[in-house]
Amino acid sequence: MIAAIPIPDHTIGTAWPRRGLPALRPVANRICRQSSEAFGVEVADIRGRRRAKGFCAARHWVWQELRRAGYSFPEIAREFSVDHSSVQYACAKGGI
Repeated sequence: MIAAIPIPDHTIGTAWPRRGLPALRPVANRICRQSSEAFGVEVADIRGRRRAKGFCAARHWVWQELRRAGYSFPEIAREFSVDHSSVQYACAKGGI
């Protein structure tokens, strides 16, 4: 019989931290709050699906910052429920 591997409580419900990075959700929430204040939009609008220019600019900035922090395109895309190619486009637009 195979023994169960214990999973630390702080990792339940989040993607496994890779490359020594912290879990994505708390980092994304912090960056979303910073973007919300800087762009003057609500966090819900950054995480939402609306495509108004102000919301997209704030959302793209968040994705670029997460990419600079070392998270992969698929990790960021899963966090925001979008396709990874959308994150790639936003990062390329920002010069990352």
